[in-house]
Amino acid sequence: MRLDVDSFKERRRQKFVAWWSHTRAKGPFKFVLKVTIAFSLLVFVPASAIEFFVAGIANGKILLVRSVGSVIVGIILSSYAWWANEGKYKNILTDTKIRATK
Repeated sequence: MRLDVDSFKERRRQKFVAWWSHTRAKGPFKFVLKVTIAFSLLVFVPASAIEFFVAGIANGKILLVRSVGSVIVGIILSSYAWWANEGKYKNILTDTKIRATK
């Protein structure tokens, strides 16, 4: 049973390395832009829809603040995601090199 868990973890690590190698080759700007847009849409659209159904048509100033706020938070979160994935990727590569030397 332990062998299955270890092989599962190893497959997950290999999938992550393959995915992150492909993603990081495109550069941090494209990653941050893509994640920020996805986050902003996933926050802005539902929040605006809920407000529309609860309180009616929203004020333009409220929509502007919400959209700018969601973009700023999206940039912060996506930058953190890049940093965290880079750390995980480098740790896996280091661990793989150490295993290879044993």
